Amino acid sequence: MLSVGSERSRRITERVRDKQIILCAGHAFLSHLAKITPVMRATVWVLGPKRYHVSLRLKTHPHDWYVATARATDRPRTFVRLDVATQYAHRLSKTSTVVVEFNGLLRK
Repeated sequence: MLSVGSERSRRITERVRDKQIILCAGHAFLSHLAKITPVMRATVWVLGPKRYHVSLRLKTHPHDWYVATARATDRPRTFVRLDVATQYAHRLSKTSTVVVEFNGLLRK
């Protein structure tokens, strides 16, 4: 029979394994990181009507880095306008193209 502590720790590890890792950083840190390491892809994620996130995929890191807000650095910044989000991603990454991902919104 399992003790309560081991079952609780097993549930926590299962929850952590199922969660997606989201790395957030401020503008200054991401711009410095983009200068040091090559940027593979700059992505604007369309989450819903008037909701966009900007992320960078760096060559040396396996996960996407999201632009964080100034106050809450653990949450991705939500943009309201698509043109502002794409300009921000282009300015941050210095790449020639910015990918816009619709995240399955167009399915019916």
